[in-house]
Amino acid sequence: MCFGSYQGVQNLKTTEVVDAHGHKIAKHELELVTPGKMNAKEYDIFVGDLVNYLAYMGEPAQKHTYSAWCYCFIFLIRSIRIAFIAKE
Repeated sequence: MCFGSYQGVQNLKTTEVVDAHGHKIAKHELELVTPGKMNAKEYDIFVGDLVNYLAYMGEPAQKHTYSAWCYCFIFLIRSIRIAFIAKE
């Protein structure tokens, strides 16, 4: 799958701009050479969905690990309480 066909082909356009202090700064812009199958908003939504999917596939059990820390914390508090009562 080539994402260039969705976004289109872009070229980097570099221009030099002088700032308020007299320094030359390179200003970079992308200009669209050939349009793709999607407009900019559709492409941003597509890429955002793809990134979210890949993040989920990287760690699908992440949802369960967040709830597991609560059980571990409760177990730790109860163990400390029992140890404290046994010490007395």
